[in-house]
Amino acid sequence: MKKVLFLVFTLIVSLFLPLKALAAENGLEKVRILPKGTTVNRDYFSAAESVQLMGNVGSDAYVAGGNVMVAGIINGDLLVAGGNIDISGKILGDVRVIGGKINMTGEVGKNVTVVGGSAYISESARIGGSIVAAGGDVNIYGTVNKNVVIAAGKAIIGSSVLGSVETYAEDLNIVSPAKIRGDFTYWSNKEALIDQEVIITGEVVKNIVDTPQMNREKTRFEASRMAGQFGSAVNIFSLLSILLIGLIGIKLFPNFFVFTSETINTRAWASLGLGLTVLIVAPIAFVILLITIIAAPLGFIGVAILSVHTYLAKLFVIYWAGGKVLKNGSSPTKTFLTGLLIYALISFVPVVNIFVKLTVLMIGLGAALLTIRSSYKKASATKII
Repeated sequence: MKKVLFLVFTLIVSLFLPLKALAAENGLEKVRILPKGTTVNRDYFSAAESVQLMGNVGSDAYVAGGNVMVAGIINGDLLVAGGNIDISGKILGDVRVIGGKINMTGEVGKNVTVVGGSAYISESARIGGSIVAAGGDVNIYGTVNKNVVIAAGKAIIGSSVLGSVETYAEDLNIVSPAKIRGDFTYWSNKEALIDQEVIITGEVVKNIVDTPQMNREKTRFEASRMAGQFGSAVNIFSLLSILLIGLIGIKLFPNFFVFTSETINTRAWASLGLGLTVLIVAPIAFVILLITIIAAPLGFIGVAILSVHTYLAKLFVIYWAGGKVLKNGSSPTKTFLTGLLIYALISFVPVVNIFVKLTVLMIGLGAALLTIRSSYKKASATKII
């Protein structure tokens, strides 16, 4: 349970805060709507002050905004970050939500992760998997086919849970018509208030927070939380660094960003292959140079150049991603900011983030080198160099 809670609180710091700040301060669209009856047969990305997803999405949906409403059908996963979030549609995959106020009345095929100031899962909600919820106030009334894990100041459970329930809450109420088929385990200094009509098939276990065992658990959790906060601070610093360097790069070299984006469009696989080759071969070559005396300076220069290229590589892919979402004619700055939102959303998805960051690195590095090579050839042909 503690590991799950650690992951949840890491997400709220590292994802929600930077995304909302970027959306509010950098001039994204006021409203973006996917109308009812419209179908998008691919991954769907949307970021604006207000987002309304009323149509159908054939794959995953990634949404960020001050106010978000999801009322359509999503055939994959849904990832949302926002202020006020309302989910009344049907999502066949997993749902991960981070927001200030969250209301869920729809149907979810797999698991739900919810982090917010307040979270309300209504009676009409149907969850095919498990729920992990963290917030100031968490209220769960919908049907859950597997397990429930809650960390909250105040929690109310009035749902039918086919699995077990674990809670860590200051105040905890289990109200009618709740039915828990598995065990009910909770950590609190107070007794849970359980209505007489509530049915709990499994064992009810209370853990006192100030026992020696719980103190050890709390110490481990606090250590994990501090490590998570440090990691989150690093992630936020990384995003801000990308934002600053990317905006400077676009101002100084706007054409290079455009040309590299075109290279990704037309030669994505070649970019991926070249980037992978460089990441494998270049370090070996530099090590060989460094162990010699005469060629050691070349090795240091090569390491420095490769380090700069690998850091800048993600900027070009971020710019390309923003261009894919926005309409033609959008400003370079707006394009980059939108791409950065997309990159942040995807890169914080557990497990997937490792694959995404590595792929972005290889494609960006390869595309930049191909663009430099093409520009060099054109300059040579015209005898500029």
